[in-house]
Amino acid sequence: MSTSSKRFHRIIHSSNRRRGGAGGGYAGPYSSIKSLGDWQMFFAMETQPELTDGTAVVTIDDEFESIGYTAPSVSERATYGTSLQNSLPGLQFDGTDDGAYSNTSDDTTTDIIRSDVWTWFTVFKFDSTSGWQGLYGSTSADILYPFLIILNRTSAGKVNIYSYAGNAYTGEQSTTMSTSTTYFLAYVHDYGNSREEWYLNGVDDSGSMSNVSFSGSGATNPPYIIGDGGFGVSFGGDVFVMGLCKDALSSGNIATMHTTLNDVWSYV
Repeated sequence: MSTSSKRFHRIIHSSNRRRGGAGGGYAGPYSSIKSLGDWQMFFAMETQPELTDGTAVVTIDDEFESIGYTAPSVSERATYGTSLQNSLPGLQFDGTDDGAYSNTSDDTTTDIIRSDVWTWFTVFKFDSTSGWQGLYGSTSADILYPFLIILNRTSAGKVNIYSYAGNAYTGEQSTTMSTSTTYFLAYVHDYGNSREEWYLNGVDDSGSMSNVSFSGSGATNPPYIIGDGGFGVSFGGDVFVMGLCKDALSSGNIATMHTTLNDVWSYV
């Protein structure tokens, strides 16, 4: 049985009813985003198996790789919220130790971090009022993952948003972001063309950026990590959609993504 057949077999025999996915539910609105480039990872919570409110999420399905994202232990699983944004579900991370890790044995999950061209995005909201929060990736020494998105809630009520490559920060900005408010955040990295750009709700909000190569930090078969990014602080808040594309999407494409995602999630 092929990997895709096994995965389909597992889904239809689950006790949870599938909301959407490749052929139904909310797949239509996302098709305009998926057509923009070559996606490495993409998941939206309303196309995941439907669970009871407050259920610990065992596996998050990735639509573009035949892998799932699971917590290191039962106590570190994010929880499923049934109606967190626009009456749609999301992943709730506790800000202490919740995280979701991909299958490290699948080498196809590592090629994006060995290149220097990609676009990452998420629709999310955070709850913690201060401190570092790792939203995607890790700098943990035992993982050696060079791609990290972190938030730092400052005492001034602003948020510094960083990306981290090996031992260098590539992006830093201070922008006003409120807790318990949903945002679309995107990051475009194109080292060869000296392009480092943050987008908040579809608008370029890059701040102070440094063009740093991500591909030379010696990562070896690391997993994707969601919600637990090192620095001793995990992400606290809700994640609704997340994706990683192997192309540096244009500002016009980012605007298209913002419009499409807002049509589904109604965050502004």
